[in-house]
Amino acid sequence: MEEYPNQVEAFHQAMRRLIDVHDIDMGLKDPAAFTPESCSFAGQFCDLPRTFLRRTKVGRPMAFPPISAELQLGRTLKLILDQFVICPHHAKTNKAALQMMMKRAEYRNDCTDNYSNVSGDLALSREKV
Repeated sequence: MEEYPNQVEAFHQAMRRLIDVHDIDMGLKDPAAFTPESCSFAGQFCDLPRTFLRRTKVGRPMAFPPISAELQLGRTLKLILDQFVICPHHAKTNKAALQMMMKRAEYRNDCTDNYSNVSGDLALSREKV
C-alpha cells in the first residue's frame, strides 16, 4: 500500500466515512507531460482530469457497464474527483496541493457531520474510521 502524506491521508479518511467507499487512489499529474498522441490508450489514461482530456480532444468518458435488456450489468461505480492546484514552478514543492487536500478533508468531514441527521447510517462518525 502506498504511503501518502498526512494531508492526503486525512482526505482519504474523510471519504472513507461514506460506507460504500471501498478504495481510494490518488496521485499528482503534470498535464504538460502529456500530448494528444500519448493518450491513445483509454485504459492507461482514464484517470486523467476530464478537462485535460477534453482540451486535447481525446476525451473518453467514464461510464456504467453496458445495459442489456434494460438490465444494468455490473455494480461498480468509479467516481473521479479532479483537483486542480497551481503550484508555482519556482517553489519546487507540492505544498499548495497538500494544503488544498487538508482543506478538502476538513470540509468533507464538516459536511458529513452537519448532515449526519439526514445521512443516518450511510456515513460513519470520525471516531469509527
